[in-house]
Amino acid sequence: MTRKFVALVAFLALVQSPFGLALTIGPAPETDVGLLDIFIYASTKNELPNSNPATEESWVESILGFDVSYAKHGNNVPITPTNEDPTAFAWLLPDLESDYFVVKNAAFWALFQNVGNLAYAVVDADSGYLPEKMNFGNATISHYGVVNGRNPPCEGPDCDPEPPCEGPDCDPEPPCEGPDCNPPNPPNDIPVPAPVSLMALALLFLGRRLRRA
Repeated sequence: MTRKFVALVAFLALVQSPFGLALTIGPAPETDVGLLDIFIYASTKNELPNSNPATEESWVESILGFDVSYAKHGNNVPITPTNEDPTAFAWLLPDLESDYFVVKNAAFWALFQNVGNLAYAVVDADSGYLPEKMNFGNATISHYGVVNGRNPPCEGPDCDPEPPCEGPDCDPEPPCEGPDCNPPNPPNDIPVPAPVSLMALALLFLGRRLRRA
């Protein structure tokens, strides 16, 4: 009874747990496009008066809170569904150093932070964050914009940076080390099995040991 229970739990965990695998596009050999980029903000309908690059740049700066350089690209841009998730789309960006990108479709704009494989934009059209009518169903978008710019360091007379940790009462945060370390910006283009999957494999090995015993 115990062996069957262990085997059943392991099977269910293995089937239901997602793997943190990078997304790919195209036939074999597939192109690795990394993981999904980070959604930041989506406009309401007609929030922007037009699709002029200066208008879009000003909109991005109002959201991020700092100046950026902006370049608008394309018209009816083809996008490719990923092999792992047909509602996640990717397309090649012209600037490998882009920090953010804008997607325009229908009457809406959406801003994403570019992470992982910076050569590609990777967007989940079915995430629930995007407006329902921002339809990616025809595998095209109206256009996109590449954003370069990072929040500058705190400087000037009005700057009030957090003082460094000093003195006997200082308790600085230790560096991120060891197997349980989760740095804020881990590389996301390497396949990493989910924790539940690892537990499932452990249960499978345990079941085999019990069977032999």
